[in-house]
Amino acid sequence: MPISTGDEISVSEAGRVEVGLADGNTLHVGGGTRAEFESLSAQQGEDDEFSAIPLEEGSVVLAAIGRNDDRIPRIDTDDATVYLSPGARARVNFDPRRGTVVIDRSGTVEVRTRTGSSRLRAGQYLSVRGDEEPDVARGAFSRDRFDIWAADRMDSMSDGRNASARYVDSDSAADVESLDGYGDWSYSPTYQTEVWTPHVDIGWTPYGFGSWYYTPAGLTWWSNDPWGWYPFHYGNWFFEASLSRWCWAPASVYSPAWVYWAYSPGFVGWCPAGWYSGVGSWSGY
Repeated sequence: MPISTGDEISVSEAGRVEVGLADGNTLHVGGGTRAEFESLSAQQGEDDEFSAIPLEEGSVVLAAIGRNDDRIPRIDTDDATVYLSPGARARVNFDPRRGTVVIDRSGTVEVRTRTGSSRLRAGQYLSVRGDEEPDVARGAFSRDRFDIWAADRMDSMSDGRNASARYVDSDSAADVESLDGYGDWSYSPTYQTEVWTPHVDIGWTPYGFGSWYYTPAGLTWWSNDPWGWYPFHYGNWFFEASLSRWCWAPASVYSPAWVYWAYSPGFVGWCPAGWYSGVGSWSGY
């Protein structure tokens, strides 16, 4: 689903969430966590210069992997503000009763507290509560299942397992990772390009399984399909007769949904824009 400035996220104790931020950075959210998106850089419909994420309770792992060094998000708690250097990865734990712990997994991290600023390097961690002086130490702090899961997710983005990344811009490689397990890439003889075809049941149509969601960018398609949001906001869906199936061709221009709308007494309908922005079959009402 899309996120907007002011949205809050709450994750159950058994849950985990990955947030692909529009500035190219990645946020992993652990179980029992509550956080807010106070500002969002590069998000469609927003004009914030950087992202700020207040952590109200729980644990997050932030990976500063975006290409713009001036757009690395910051994590705020009641005790500290955490800034990452380009390429760094850090975990932040916050308990309103016990305080804040920042664990530097890689790169350099700056932590600003009420008493000053501390710089951490990989393998160090900082703990602080309220107005107390922060304690900086070295060691493998909080290496738990959430850490392992977040590290595995990051490794899968960078070790070449993402075959779909070959067909999109490098900045979007992580956004199409889930396509690998839910479809196949093949050559379209009609349009002479590589296209992606999902593994779906008969009767499936693009923009047919999901709902519409209001965002600052406009009425946005929120897909229920398991492979994620990217193919519904970039590129075109079209029915390839030679393959007898729906196909998606990547492109680099964003839209809340690449559909045409139709209105008449009693119903509203939409359909995929199709190849060359031609009209496809109707998808909903």
